Amino acid sequence: MDKTIQEVAKQMSDNHKACKRDDGSTYYHLKKEVQWQRDIINNLTNNDWYSDATIEYMHRALELFANEDKDATEDHLQELVYEIEPDVYNHDLTAWLAEHVNHMQYVDEILEAVEVKDCAKLLMMAQGAQISEVASATLQAIIEYINK
Repeated sequence: MDKTIQEVAKQMSDNHKACKRDDGSTYYHLKKEVQWQRDIINNLTNNDWYSDATIEYMHRALELFANEDKDATEDHLQELVYEIEPDVYNHDLTAWLAEHVNHMQYVDEILEAVEVKDCAKLLMMAQGAQISEVASATLQAIIEYINK
């Protein structure tokens, strides 16, 4: 029997552990090393946007997909990636921006695409763009794993 996206997402999500650093920041790691899961993570993070945020957004996407009905289509799951909310607090948004130099590219892309006059809204839109990108890439990686 072929696995569903939801089953694969649940396996990965269940194998993630959230931990706290001494500074209070959260990061995720695999509880148990599973090669196909490591491959998905490595494929997501090999493109210069590895950060704790990338792994967190992947984890959010995994939880979202895992909790969807088993009959949900790929198209429906793809639409859901846009429902993952960005942070709303200035501290969290500026921490996200400062976490990785490549996060500025998301801000630049939003500035080029729309006229935004509110800094917090700009950062939320930029972070939302990264969340959607990571969630979409996570979905595609799961689909590729299933189709191997």
